[in-house]
Amino acid sequence: MRPFVALALVATLPSVALAKAHAPAMTTLGHVSFPVTGGEAARKHFLRGLLALHSFWYEEARDEFRAAEKAQPDFAMGYWGEALTYYHPVWGQEDVAAEKKALDAAPAHPEVTQRELQYLGAARALVGDGDLAAHAEKYAEAMRAVHERWPDDDEAATLYAVALLGTVDRKSPAFRRQAEAAAISLDVFARNPNHPGAAHYIIHAFDDPDHAILALPAARRYAQIAPEAFHARHMPSHIFVHLGMWPEAATANESSWAASQTWVANKMHDASYGDFHSLSWLQAIYLEMGQRKKADEVLARAKKALAEAKSERAWMRVTYARMLTKNVVEEDDWAHLDEKLAPLGPIELAEPPNAAAPAPATAGAPRPTAGCHPAPEGDDAKAARRERAWMAWLRAEAALAKKDAAGAITAADFIGLSVPKNDFQIDLWHAAQLELRGRAAMLKGAPQTGIKLIAQAADLEDRETPSGPIEHGVSARERLGEAYLATNKPSDALREYRRALELHPRRARVLLGCARAATAAGDASAAGYWSDLAKVWSAADADTPGLDEVHHALATR
Repeated sequence: MRPFVALALVATLPSVALAKAHAPAMTTLGHVSFPVTGGEAARKHFLRGLLALHSFWYEEARDEFRAAEKAQPDFAMGYWGEALTYYHPVWGQEDVAAEKKALDAAPAHPEVTQRELQYLGAARALVGDGDLAAHAEKYAEAMRAVHERWPDDDEAATLYAVALLGTVDRKSPAFRRQAEAAAISLDVFARNPNHPGAAHYIIHAFDDPDHAILALPAARRYAQIAPEAFHARHMPSHIFVHLGMWPEAATANESSWAASQTWVANKMHDASYGDFHSLSWLQAIYLEMGQRKKADEVLARAKKALAEAKSERAWMRVTYARMLTKNVVEEDDWAHLDEKLAPLGPIELAEPPNAAAPAPATAGAPRPTAGCHPAPEGDDAKAARRERAWMAWLRAEAALAKKDAAGAITAADFIGLSVPKNDFQIDLWHAAQLELRGRAAMLKGAPQTGIKLIAQAADLEDRETPSGPIEHGVSARERLGEAYLATNKPSDALREYRRALELHPRRARVLLGCARAATAAGDASAAGYWSDLAKVWSAADADTPGLDEVHHALATR
């Protein structure tokens, strides 16, 4: 690892006294202590910006850092903070031009401490040569140097931890970087249980089915630390979902959506600023709980927001298209398809221009319209291609529901035509095509070919570590279990369903598949699956498909 070289600046004794920017009591965004050079007004805005930054509330953080700069134009750390609001490490997004503009506006020879100079130097690692991945690595190295130089500085520790998380490849089985980020954050959390960054980064570090249990204390605490930040209300659900804690996950996302709506109203923002990431999760979670009426109500909220939004219309359409696909496929609700499609207008599966070409890279990070993850679309044309892909997927599912194999294959082909080669979810789209073609092959009387294609889709989909509920409908691994059940191979089906359950614990559809497969195979584990599903569906709608089957199985065992 290359050593970090600090800025070639000589620190002089500051003319403004060094003071600790910290809240004397708990705030609605948490509590940190950060020695910084500047006047009281600038430091006050800086602190709030830093707290918001730890909760990925980038718009609010940017407003506060700019307010600090306005209060004191030579307040160097305000420009440092503003620059960091354009780098979203966990989301893999960066606006280099905006980072550079903010850092270039900082005083050339600031009267600050050596520690502050090193923070400023670390931020400049983001604007050097190379792409986003290179910047992430260089910034992590720079923050490691800050952390090692100032080991008692909790901000150096937590900012290094999140910088590490920005270098993680979720398709890699390696866990060393997540483990280091978690260890650092856990140490800070033990000293300061009100530190928003510590709790937040523990959750991200352990955001997978195998390690989620380790983040449960932080997950239970984070929303209490920073209730004003809607992302802080949402993040605990990452852990709740991995542990199959569906009621807690629903509460977290209802709370996050409500908080985002309060913020949108107070700031008089456009409807597109709502936390649609949490809303999408909420729909998926209600579907897990068998509460389809609530899931439909959530989709109606997205429909209303789409109608009201005056900006980011293309991204809003993509959000609705994705949520619609999940809703209809999971509910198997083809009778209301046209009604639910209405907000998007007529859907034509026409080949997009330059379909095979990769989409142009965007110059900067788009506005985080989705609350948690920023909109991946950098322009309306790219968004339109993604919308077409979701609609092609939905049309393929509709064709399969009608036993129209040819129509399903045609629609599956349009997924490939719509999605750019460099799309960040390219494995998901390829898996969808394989799985849809596999199910079409089974309809055409070729079960061996169908199972082979669906298995390939499942392996491709499993390459990425799960993070949250399945938002696109049904996983390929579940479809493989269904295929084996349909061909009277319950033991093979049970094997695949169990693998799906490892990736998505206590997922209702998988529990039902496990129970059916185990029952058909004469496996004693069936009783446990029926029992657990009854708990997941304890508050399900009375007409939930499969619920009577659960009650019958429990009554006759």
